[in-house]
Amino acid sequence: MSGVLRWQGTMSRRFTLCIIVFISKLLLATCAFGQTISLQFHNQGLGTLTVECQLQLPDGTLLVGTEDGLFFFNGVRFQQLGSEQNVPDSMVVQSITCTPSHDLVVAYAGTLYIAHLPDQLNDPTSLRFRAVLVPGVNIGAVTASGSDVARGLAPWKSGVLVLSSGVLFYIDLRPRDTVRAVPLLRTQDRFTAFAVRGPDLWVARGDGALCKVGQDTYLRCLSSHSGSIGEQWVSLTIGNQDRVFARSLHGFAVGIPSDGSMTSRQLPFVSDRYDATPFLLAVIEGSDGTLLTQWDHGLLEWRYGAWHPLHQPTPILADDLVSSILRASDGSIWIGFCSSGEAQLVGRNFIENWSEADGLSNNTVWSIARQLNGPLWIGTDNAIDTFDLDQTTHFRMQRRGYAISIRSDDMGNIWYVRNIKAVARFLPDGSAGPDVSLPGALYLAAEHDGLLWIGTGHGVYTLDTARPDAVPSRLGGFETGVSVEGEDRKGGLVWIFQGSELVGMTRSGIALRLPKLPDIDINRIMQIVVENRSSLWIVTAVAIIHVEHVGAHVTRISRIGVQEAGIKHFVALCIDSRHWLWIGATNGVAVFDGKNWTLLRTDDGLISNDIGQQAIFEDTDKTIWIGTSGGLSHITDPRKVFDRVPAAPYIQGIFLGGRRVRSDMGRYSTQGIDIDLGTRDLLAPSVYRFRYKLEGVDSAWRLTTADRVHYPYLPPGSHLFRVSVCNGSTKRVSPEIGAILTMPYPVWIRWPALVFYALSIIVTAYVAHHLWSRRHRRREKQLAVLIDRQTHVLREQARELEYQATHDVLTGLLNRRAMQRVLEDMRASATAGQLVFIALFDTDFFKHINDVYGHLAGDEVLAELGSRWRANVEAGSHIGRYGGEEFLFATVKPHASGFDSVARLRIAVTEPPFDQARPLRRVTFSAGATWVGPDETWADAMKRADAALYEAKESGRDRLVCVSPVLAASPVAPVCQENGR
Repeated sequence: MSGVLRWQGTMSRRFTLCIIVFISKLLLATCAFGQTISLQFHNQGLGTLTVECQLQLPDGTLLVGTEDGLFFFNGVRFQQLGSEQNVPDSMVVQSITCTPSHDLVVAYAGTLYIAHLPDQLNDPTSLRFRAVLVPGVNIGAVTASGSDVARGLAPWKSGVLVLSSGVLFYIDLRPRDTVRAVPLLRTQDRFTAFAVRGPDLWVARGDGALCKVGQDTYLRCLSSHSGSIGEQWVSLTIGNQDRVFARSLHGFAVGIPSDGSMTSRQLPFVSDRYDATPFLLAVIEGSDGTLLTQWDHGLLEWRYGAWHPLHQPTPILADDLVSSILRASDGSIWIGFCSSGEAQLVGRNFIENWSEADGLSNNTVWSIARQLNGPLWIGTDNAIDTFDLDQTTHFRMQRRGYAISIRSDDMGNIWYVRNIKAVARFLPDGSAGPDVSLPGALYLAAEHDGLLWIGTGHGVYTLDTARPDAVPSRLGGFETGVSVEGEDRKGGLVWIFQGSELVGMTRSGIALRLPKLPDIDINRIMQIVVENRSSLWIVTAVAIIHVEHVGAHVTRISRIGVQEAGIKHFVALCIDSRHWLWIGATNGVAVFDGKNWTLLRTDDGLISNDIGQQAIFEDTDKTIWIGTSGGLSHITDPRKVFDRVPAAPYIQGIFLGGRRVRSDMGRYSTQGIDIDLGTRDLLAPSVYRFRYKLEGVDSAWRLTTADRVHYPYLPPGSHLFRVSVCNGSTKRVSPEIGAILTMPYPVWIRWPALVFYALSIIVTAYVAHHLWSRRHRRREKQLAVLIDRQTHVLREQARELEYQATHDVLTGLLNRRAMQRVLEDMRASATAGQLVFIALFDTDFFKHINDVYGHLAGDEVLAELGSRWRANVEAGSHIGRYGGEEFLFATVKPHASGFDSVARLRIAVTEPPFDQARPLRRVTFSAGATWVGPDETWADAMKRADAALYEAKESGRDRLVCVSPVLAASPVAPVCQENGR
């Protein structure tokens, strides 16, 4: 055929022989046992459950195309890409691929949508696609027979390859709007499938040949060694180790390019369920060399040299078609269904599962044991089975009946309790021995020295296995309440609870008795496990008690509670050769390696969470078998139980009040903030938890299974948001990432506002102070005026009071008391050469005036006299009313001049007539004057002046009599005498 070259192999004979052996095993194995897979569905947010295609982007993001659009998986749920990203919101996605230049290409019906991928795609919703029309290629069109399907895109150079109507087209994506599809191969051949891996391109011709496309676009086809299977290849996969795989509706082929050969065979278990949709079929190769493809009720796996059907965990899934298979870069397998959505095949890298669909007699497994140099024995609810990988049919039912508490002995015998009525045995050759009737039998301890120990609900029995006709012998002292025993093969002891005490038994009786153990309910004990001669483990429903002892002396008792283990209601315990604890419960298995705890559940690949009592067993190859109520699980690599460290998360987006923002919010807002999180780790997303903390807001770390974190309010300032992924099973934590979230301070507390506030406060304070000061000054002024006014009034009142106290009311002259003070002051203030002169004036005939003119006229005369006295008294001189009509005058004068002042004053006062006395008349005075001596009191001087006054009256009145204090001989010795004028 034109353009085709035959393959020329140049292999060595040894390598060729190895390849032939592999192919023979792969293609000739037409029947094998199956396994039950564990699926974890991730349909949240997916919308429709019809998956069309899948793709993992270079950064690890999972994309899924459905009949309702394009979705991406953020580790928690799916989110749709739609009109915001310029792709249809609701339309069938036919195919997805990514070119070497990081162009994401999505094929919808009739149109390609292209978006360039950044190096790190934290937020797929930020992608923006451009639509590209491809003339000449009806992308996505399917004929009635399903043969014309242009849905398989594959990257090639700067564009993509697509197969349409049997022609392989190359589409160069470099033009922006309209691109052109050109046939890639220069041949008239029609092709049914193609595959690309790096620079390698393989095609399947319509005649069944598998050909590699060379750089010159010539075909180099493999030679078939087994003839044609009569079907066209609908799927190609380029595998590892120089192999290429092809799949048809019912057949499978392996091509070996190194020797140019191809071998094809019919696939087992495959019928006609994919006849209408052959384009859904695919072949996926795992990193360990296993192969996956579809069969009528799920997946087929090539493992252990044969094809094994992988049974779905539920009948509903078994009736659904697998539409897509993806092996992620981390080795996880993702499966798309036609009507059940997207699921992950969990635990396949270290857990194998079997159920009734795989040949197990019953899904409820109670006990497991390995026969010496023989198969694995499994006790179920209705039979006891053996399991052997070397046999074509791995499970073989050996005997019907409820089988619990299987034990093997050193002779190769298998002992077990059958139907809780008898103890049964299988001999080393596999034949069944006679049953030993023992109603109520529950537990067995391994045979020691020919003695088998049997625990029942009503006591403990022993059975001499050396005697074929032996019957169980009841052990005295253990009549009631005992149903659990443990064994210590090296120590030769069987441990049994006797009441509340734990005793070690031998054929001879009690060999060791431990003291009473506190806080142990004998009725809730599930199992006793002997680790070594000095270490026992007692399993109860709520705790596991570790008893360490030396002989009969207990050195330490410790407990493991359900909270510490992370599970509830303990039912089984196994201590493996690594000294790891495998603890079974009703909700999974907890494993402790001495430092760390981890959990195994259905989310991790376990077939069921409900573990059977005493149904955890370590095999001779150090693998772990776990019996559950849903089947049998096999932990093929226990180290991987702890090696599940999640990858670091990423922050998909930050939203403020529903609006996407950057880490710097731009402006202050009191709206709530949402942080969308994601992880690209696809190994076990169902058990992942986001562990996060916002510094300054959260006081402690928080955990969430959601992909969005909400804070009702973000305080102003910069806050470090820290987040990591925590594996809920292993408790391992991924590397931490962080982002600084900055909420600007509101306008009213920024520095301009603060300055404005400060200035406002200052201005307000100044204005307030100014107003207060002005008011205060006004008040002070008003108060000062008021005080001055009041002071003036008080002063006036004081002066008035003082005046009233010192002056005579009628005459206005000083009164007698005031004159006395004046005399004292004058005497004290008189200087050398000055004398204090005093004179007493008496109004002549004043009584006559009162009697003739009346007292009012007398008062008027006195008032007039007061006026005249005031008018004529010199400055520095004083006159006052001394009493009645008498007046006292005082002045300070040089010697002898004082009398002249007195004489002038008397004359000045008496000269004008007084009109107060009708008719007008002249009022006269008699006066006596003297001066005060230096050594006398004013009283002495007054006596002398009074005597001189008396002398003037006696001498005829209207005259002045002056006396001197130095004239001691006579009381009155006139110095001067003046009368009249």
